[in-house]
Amino acid sequence: MVNRRYEEVESKTNALHHIRLKETQAIKKLVYACGDSLSNGFLFSSIHAGVLTLYFNHPSLAHEFTIGHEKYLSIMREVYKKEKMRDVVSFKKVIAKHRMPKKEVITNSKNPYTERSSGEFENNIQNPRVHSLFEDIREIIKERYNDSKTESV
Repeated sequence: MVNRRYEEVESKTNALHHIRLKETQAIKKLVYACGDSLSNGFLFSSIHAGVLTLYFNHPSLAHEFTIGHEKYLSIMREVYKKEKMRDVVSFKKVIAKHRMPKKEVITNSKNPYTERSSGEFENNIQNPRVHSLFEDIREIIKERYNDSKTESV
């Protein structure tokens, strides 16, 4: 019983992946038909609300597609009709974008920021309770300042 249920779920999952695979292959065919300049920089695509978005690895390729939009669309239409892709993929509009690489952010887990103050300030407060709080703050600042000095060396 469990085995049969597992096979049903697996077949549905594989069918879904098979459809996405065919869609991806069809879009690649459309982009590769536009020429080597675009196909070499093509990363991936997405379809959302009838808009096919092509992502390229350099902004000049996205700009090239935007400038030659009509030329590339006519090439894509010919391939779309010739390969009979209507059952596989459908969209109303095509746009091109550049995929910005994410910057690596290096964070120090011990101390997430660098202390800029050295802890040298005057504490002229008369209230002894508040005066002791500021002295505790001074010690913390001095400790963090010295830690940041040793880490940067």
